[in-house]
Amino acid sequence: IFMITAPMLHQGIEVNLPQSSASPMPVRQEDPLVLSINSKGLVYLDEQPVHETQLVEKLQGLMAARDDDSVFLKGDKDVPYGKVVEVLDILYRGGITRVGMVTDQIEEGRGSR
Repeated sequence: IFMITAPMLHQGIEVNLPQSSASPMPVRQEDPLVLSINSKGLVYLDEQPVHETQLVEKLQGLMAARDDDSVFLKGDKDVPYGKVVEVLDILYRGGITRVGMVTDQIEEGRGSR
């Protein structure tokens, strides 16, 4: 699992991201695969809703034609942590292990909570 800050990633649905002090990581040129979990716990692949039972199959199909096997996960900060872990577990059981957690960068002068 690696972290990336939101200014570098604009794909997927709009979610209210948690904040992190992690430095921004460069995103490769190829459009990244983005999973989003909205505040209601619904999962989206890019901007399309996807049921968790179809998640790995859809991702593996898309990843087969790509050089980059990374998936970026944008979880709304109001989504229960357990839901994010559940989606991560689905990905890992499906063999998808390069997952980037997307956050907003903490503004200078503001500490974490």
